[in-house]
Amino acid sequence: MTNNYYKVSIFLLCLGYMTSLVVVKGSKSSYSDHIILSHRWPVTECIEWMQKKDGNGCNIPPTRDWIIGGFWPYRYDSNLPVYCNKSLKVDEAVLKALKGQLLTNWPSVRSSTTNVSLWKEEYLAHGTCAYRLPILNSTELYFVKAMTEFRRYNMSNILTAHNIIPGNHYSVQQIFDAVMKGMKKIQPGIKRTYHNATKGLLLKEIYTCYSKTQGNIVDCVSLAGGLFQGCPKKQDQELIYFPSLEYPTPHKFSRALIAFLVILFGTLAFVGSFFGYSKYVEYRGQRNYDSMT
Repeated sequence: MTNNYYKVSIFLLCLGYMTSLVVVKGSKSSYSDHIILSHRWPVTECIEWMQKKDGNGCNIPPTRDWIIGGFWPYRYDSNLPVYCNKSLKVDEAVLKALKGQLLTNWPSVRSSTTNVSLWKEEYLAHGTCAYRLPILNSTELYFVKAMTEFRRYNMSNILTAHNIIPGNHYSVQQIFDAVMKGMKKIQPGIKRTYHNATKGLLLKEIYTCYSKTQGNIVDCVSLAGGLFQGCPKKQDQELIYFPSLEYPTPHKFSRALIAFLVILFGTLAFVGSFFGYSKYVEYRGQRNYDSMT
């Protein structure tokens, strides 16, 4: 069992190396084998987005919790079908009716992307491919299913129950074991991202996988065909950081450092000036005294 867990954790960490993933557009390639739901940590999403380009801004959702990062059909050959039916439009009445739930579960972290535009884009890119599946063949079924499964497996509760707390480093195996226990032995997927400032790895997403016919949760390990290949085994020994909500994003860190240095040098300059002036006054007083004597 331990050996199997080790192998699984290797493939899970390899989700960060999804370079072999091929995006396939068009209805001819819109079939899928499974469905993947991304449980995303918004702090890491923010850090990753802001380090891509100067000026990129983001907003950590007020829920201070995991959010939905995506809900998409997936194929064993590692092809990801997208934009399968350009004539299919999102039902805006459904978005309006579900807005409260979507704001809580599926908000936009990037300040340049509004919530509504995010939901529309997700449906056009992935919902139109999921539409071919009877269990997801409407705007309402697509979004409701994603949010239902997201709430069913609350990653904050699962991780906290197994002492996986934001602000600490953990091995992939520790995170995997905690999530698997919380999901009653169903195997998840885990993705991490690289942090430029610290040269370390950050926990970004936890995946849960579902049958395309019944919609029931299934092991993500069965998706290993091609997608998780080519990963160095030594990666399994590395720790990844689970960022706290107070963890500085690249831009905030830079501004904080600049502010600190300005205050520090300003204080030193003031103290130096005051000390120098005191010495000058003392010197002048001594000279006046000497001249009088």
